[in-house]
Amino acid sequence: MDFMINIDLKKPSRQINYKDKILLIGSCFTEHIGNSLEELKFSVLQNPNGILFDPLSVSQSLVSYIQNKQYNEKDFFS
Repeated sequence: MDFMINIDLKKPSRQINYKDKILLIGSCFTEHIGNSLEELKFSVLQNPNGILFDPLSVSQSLVSYIQNKQYNEKDFFS
């Protein structure tokens, strides 16, 4: 009985290199990938808004970067 599915992954047309700047946003899995890339000396910015778990939070985070949102005191709460 075969308990694995073999998936043929094709090489992407463009691969990352050391000149690229990499932004990683997401869960703690993102942190693990980012840490591995940093150990390999890639230029990585990971989770600047903290760990995000759902697609809506990731999307809102990306929009705030694109719009260059500036946060002030009223944006923070506990």
